[in-house]
Amino acid sequence: MEKVILITTDEYETRAAVMEDGNLTQVFFSRRGLQVGSIYKGKVTAVLEGMQAAFIDIGSGKNAFLCADDAISNFKDVEMDERLSIKDLIRLHSEPLVQMVKDEVAEKGARVTTLITLAGRFLVLMPSTTYVGVSRKIDSGKERDRLKTAALKLQPKEQQFGLIVRTAAQGMKYELLEKDFHALVGLWEKIQLQAANQKAPALIHHELPLIYQLTRDYFTNDVRQLIVDTPDKYEKIVDYVKFIAPELEHRVQLYKESQALFEAYGVNQQLDKAMKNKVWLDSGGYIVIDKTEALTVIDVNTGKFIGERDFGKTVLKTNLEAARELCRQLKLRDIGGIIIVDFIDMEKEEDKTVLLDALRSHLKKDPGKPGIMGMTQLGLVQLVRKRIGKDLDDTLRVPCPYCGGKGRSMSPETLKIKVLREIKSFARETSNPEILVKLNPRLLVKILGWEGEEIKRLELELEREIYLQVTREFPIEKYEIEILKKRDFEKKIFLPQPEEQVVLKIEEVFPHNPQSGMTIYKDTLVEISEGGNKIGHRVKAVITDVSRHFSKAEIAE
Repeated sequence: MEKVILITTDEYETRAAVMEDGNLTQVFFSRRGLQVGSIYKGKVTAVLEGMQAAFIDIGSGKNAFLCADDAISNFKDVEMDERLSIKDLIRLHSEPLVQMVKDEVAEKGARVTTLITLAGRFLVLMPSTTYVGVSRKIDSGKERDRLKTAALKLQPKEQQFGLIVRTAAQGMKYELLEKDFHALVGLWEKIQLQAANQKAPALIHHELPLIYQLTRDYFTNDVRQLIVDTPDKYEKIVDYVKFIAPELEHRVQLYKESQALFEAYGVNQQLDKAMKNKVWLDSGGYIVIDKTEALTVIDVNTGKFIGERDFGKTVLKTNLEAARELCRQLKLRDIGGIIIVDFIDMEKEEDKTVLLDALRSHLKKDPGKPGIMGMTQLGLVQLVRKRIGKDLDDTLRVPCPYCGGKGRSMSPETLKIKVLREIKSFARETSNPEILVKLNPRLLVKILGWEGEEIKRLELELEREIYLQVTREFPIEKYEIEILKKRDFEKKIFLPQPEEQVVLKIEEVFPHNPQSGMTIYKDTLVEISEGGNKIGHRVKAVITDVSRHFSKAEIAE
């Protein structure tokens, strides 16, 4: 497997991508703001025993969230009194040292812990525990024993620290581990000194910038190249690699081509696909990923894949391909929490076993440490996964301001009925003869009806004059209805004048008459006779008819 790390920077942000055999498996963004891993001296603003949580001001504008499980050590060498509550663990107005473990999401503040961890190249230092462990990704029992012995030897007798030996330490000499350990202890002493001299809330230690984090955590022996497109960042990475892994220095390369780095490696194209909820498989099947507040649901479908004569083999092949792809998508999108996968139903128990084994195999390399909770009687596979950073969707998108995040909008027919009902309601509440309705052009056309007969019928029924005006900025679901007073009439109503000569850009075909074009002029919808075949063109026209609802024009010869 060919693994490449790409780093690109500009004045807006730093972006990084991890590619495996040409496929995007992880992507990272660094913008101004909070940084997971940073350490703060916070101030406790609320302790909620009912929620077993506390809120802590870390100076970011939103209070951080500390739950009881994150306020104590959960390692094996520490016994927890089950009767302890959050009030026994942390006091109101106290100023604890906390570390961010999850970034802010939507309206939720960051999540923090009092269990500080400091990551080095080969070790993770944990000042508040004495636990010593070795990365589970190191399979060799002999190597695990060697590294465990080395870590225990590093612990000073006068002040023991907890240590986790990272995967990158595999095969490394004791002297390198010792150097990493002393660097981390020095950093912790510096953090303690700074915390003692700072007033809460305050940032005490800022996690390494993205380029250094990636180099430290991901630039290992299995990476063929680390490519960066900015000379100054290239120099910084080379200097850092010389310090932490000099044997990999020759694999750092400066990208000098004219084509953008992410374009050259197809990262942007794959990112666009990751923003869609439907992901096509090579066989023609597809998976659909839908995220809710509480969980993520993934549905597997055969799609265009007709497979072989044996339907069972077709289903198994689609499910196996989907399992590989959904594991990649979980890591790429950094989806965390509860995940429910609805694979295509399989009748044979041995096929289900093959699928679950394949799923476990694909999930092994995921740093989010996903776990399979089993398959339900309905054939649903339940997963849990720890989110590493910020969900890709939350990083790049916000809920749609037009549909409120629903992903669907009301049909024009439904909206038309709703608006007409509200016009009637307004008419009942006032004796004023004029009503102004501002709305999207597509909704206006729907309300007009053929030649405006629907709105004319309503005017006769209500004995009111109804003015329809277009507001381009309005999405189709937005509209405004107001009663016109005489003193406001000239300020709010802008109608073309009959025989007025104008230059109009024909924007689209008039829905009720395909031979006519349609545009907007002076907040008024204009139907342009014989303009249906001139979409996108500017034409000289003459206003021939003006009404309260829309106007008509003819192209001047």
